[in-house]
Amino acid sequence: DEATLLRCSWLARRNRYDEVLQQLPRRLENSPWRKDALRLVGTSLFHLGELQQAEVALTTLVSEFPDELEAYRLLGAMYYDLGSNSLALKALAHVQRLAPSDYRPHQLAAVILADAEKFQEAIQELRLALEEHPPEHAESTMRRDLARSLIHIHDFQGAIMALQPDAPVDAAFSTAGRMPLVPRKQGSGAERSRFGSGAVTR
Repeated sequence: DEATLLRCSWLARRNRYDEVLQQLPRRLENSPWRKDALRLVGTSLFHLGELQQAEVALTTLVSEFPDELEAYRLLGAMYYDLGSNSLALKALAHVQRLAPSDYRPHQLAAVILADAEKFQEAIQELRLALEEHPPEHAESTMRRDLARSLIHIHDFQGAIMALQPDAPVDAAFSTAGRMPLVPRKQGSGAERSRFGSGAVTR
């Protein structure tokens, strides 16, 4: 019932995920709170490290509710942790669609692409992320990642510019390594590893 759901939401906010799973009903097919309950189940299983069960709950959630942003965030982080990079990128694309002003899915996508030595694509994702005016600590990390990718494509001047904190973002793209900007994906929704759950889910 609604009271159980509210209590489970309160428990989840306090990271008491075992208790969430103990209190939520096992069968949700006919529940009017199915969407919220599936989100709580998937989130709790994810944070408890039960990733296979979490995937079942979260993929069920997005199949029934395609604009469920938080589920895509968790799936992106989970697939990245598991090394399923193509699935992670697909989930992150949905986050980008639903929360186009969030830099974090672009940042994680850039890391995945750079790990796969797709440096041009990683640069594009970092450019999109930096355009969203991330906080200083995130910008510093992304500028270093950007410089590394630019070095890999032998754009040394761009790499130097990327490491200058006061330089405009576009300065790192003004040399031979510059690429056209990927069109912004338009969205309709609101909005574990070096990135883990925090990179995409907080």
